Amino acid sequence: MPVCTSLTRYEVETVWISAAAVAVGSLAVQIARLMGNRVVASAGTDDKVDWLRDRLGVDAFNYRTGDFEARLGDIAPDGIDVYFDSARGTHLKAALSYLRGAGA
Repeated sequence: MPVCTSLTRYEVETVWISAAAVAVGSLAVQIARLMGNRVVASAGTDDKVDWLRDRLGVDAFNYRTGDFEARLGDIAPDGIDVYFDSARGTHLKAALSYLRGAGA
């Protein structure tokens, strides 16, 4: 199912996209923003985080510095509605703990 169709089936407010500065992740960021969603993005370097903030206009954090699960909680204290997994591993565990309702 295409991302656009999937996101329109739910009332989505906040989308977390991991590895958001790579090709697929940055495309997902742009699609989610075009659909009117708030995007929280994570990337592995400060330069990529700056690019996400400055060029794509999203809230972003470096998942390699500090406790990234706590950083996610700081940026999205009310939780997330959708998680787009570009990184795998521990990101999924964090996403599941911050997912609101049934998620998408």
